[in-house]
Amino acid sequence: MRNATGMPKGQTVISANVTIKGEIHSGDDIVIEGTVEGTVHGQRSVVVGPSGKVRADIEAEVIEIQGHVRGNLTARERAYLGNGARVEGDIRTRRLVVEENAYISGRVEMLLDQEVPQESEPPARVMQPEASTA
Repeated sequence: MRNATGMPKGQTVISANVTIKGEIHSGDDIVIEGTVEGTVHGQRSVVVGPSGKVRADIEAEVIEIQGHVRGNLTARERAYLGNGARVEGDIRTRRLVVEENAYISGRVEMLLDQEVPQESEPPARVMQPEASTA
């Protein structure tokens, strides 16, 4: 895949032998095969692979879980729980796909399409007092 400038889209990979504690913020796709504790904010997608172990809240456009997550998921578009996925936490998403043998312990909230924001009125013009020339 390529971005708007024609360059390949980036991908942040946390491999199986890596442990990260803290906050992850990425405009790239994130693939977690290792261990993450903290929070994960992905602009596009976050994938927790089969060997991935996450103790963090995850927020992204699309979230795919194949491994184990203990934390809340907020997928702005779609959450996918693969065969053998384990999620211990609440899930908020517009669309949810759950394969056979996936495990969820928590609440699921299906998000509705957001209302189109109404145009706001232009800001009121502030009149400045005129300087006195006396």
